[in-house]
Amino acid sequence: AVSALGDHTPFGRLVHAGVPMAGSFRAWGRNTVLLNLAVTNLAALGVAQLSTLSRRWLNGLTIVVLVAALALTAVPVLTDLDGGLPENDVLKWVVGVPVLVLLAGLAAIALCRLAPRVGVPFVVALCVADLALFTMSSPWRREGVPPAALEVFYGEDPPSFGLPFDAPGGVDRWASSTYAFRSVSLVKDIQGVNGYDSLIQQDFAETAGGFTYDGYPLRSDLWEAGWTDDVLRVSTLVIPTSTSSTEPTARRVARAELDAQGLSRWEQAPAIAEAMLVGDVVVAPLAEIREFLRDPTAPFLGTAFVDSDQGALDQGAWARRSVSGSAGDVTGSMGPQGSGSYTVDAARDSILVISYGWLQGWQATVDGREVPVVRTNGLVLGVPVPAGRHVVDVRFRPPGLGWGMLLGLLAVSGLAASPTVGVFRRRGGRRRAVSDPIPSADTSTFATGTPAG
Repeated sequence: AVSALGDHTPFGRLVHAGVPMAGSFRAWGRNTVLLNLAVTNLAALGVAQLSTLSRRWLNGLTIVVLVAALALTAVPVLTDLDGGLPENDVLKWVVGVPVLVLLAGLAAIALCRLAPRVGVPFVVALCVADLALFTMSSPWRREGVPPAALEVFYGEDPPSFGLPFDAPGGVDRWASSTYAFRSVSLVKDIQGVNGYDSLIQQDFAETAGGFTYDGYPLRSDLWEAGWTDDVLRVSTLVIPTSTSSTEPTARRVARAELDAQGLSRWEQAPAIAEAMLVGDVVVAPLAEIREFLRDPTAPFLGTAFVDSDQGALDQGAWARRSVSGSAGDVTGSMGPQGSGSYTVDAARDSILVISYGWLQGWQATVDGREVPVVRTNGLVLGVPVPAGRHVVDVRFRPPGLGWGMLLGLLAVSGLAASPTVGVFRRRGGRRRAVSDPIPSADTSTFATGTPAG
């Protein structure tokens, strides 16, 4: 609950600053990461501690649970929450199930204290039952979808709006202002900007058009005159028929299935190639670059706008050698799993601009030498390259992956070693019991000088 408040409270700001990646994602992803982190760290410790609770703690916990159960039962009597509570039999379930789970949890804790061999499995069974109740009672569990509709959505056929228009210049993507197609790119394995992704990074979501967690933009940047769609190489738009694209190269393509849904398909040729060498560099704050993206007169064809908040490039050094326009030729493309290789023939020092979403974790080499990957044009990758012919390799490695793998390996090793450690401890205990001398009656007599008997 506290993490859901974001950085609006002192504790929230502390969590965001101290927990890795906590402040990098939007609310759903952040809460998922933090909740899983907390549960993972506390679950085993919590079950172990249940068996060591003193009677005083158990009595106090009993009072807390009973008070909570009484409060839940009293809520429907005192208020209807402005009509938010259900009526009749549904209300009995809404109140009764949480009360039963509370009481069952109290019984499980008591069993862990009195009979651990029974209590621990009971705790696990209660958690499984609680998860099953949540799943079965959730609204989306009861919303049925006809098999034919599922086959259309998850089948191999193209979506109703078709595949992205094949424009010259490299990768082609589609985008939509509607909620309906948010997951199509993932399901159909086609390139797109939309997506129901709770882990979408906030800077990208805001720069690309104010995307919400439902996967569609709140602003019309992608179908208005500007550079956002060109930077992301959006060649196909799916927007309501009441809306028209103002991009100079856009044209509407009739599709009966879309027309029936009140939607229309627009095709356009992005002005920016998937990969290009740019000689002119402007280092500016992200907020300023967002304004450039909405300005149709901004010189994105000959200039790379690099985010100054990262501090990876020196504006003064580039200003002395920058020349607007193309800086050479590029061949190559991005491969699967976030890796690509490009051969560049640069006439001068330049930036290789690659139309793939910038995230923390991109790495690059020029002829095997590590170089920075900078957020360029607010949304995509930029790799500085010197004059001449070079091979540029880029790859994505999630931040913290190495430490995560190491911690996972240590955890698995600890789990695998624990039975062996337990065996040695038991054997050591038996050896000490056998080797320890047991005082006899005669020994006591000699030690105290008191006659036996």
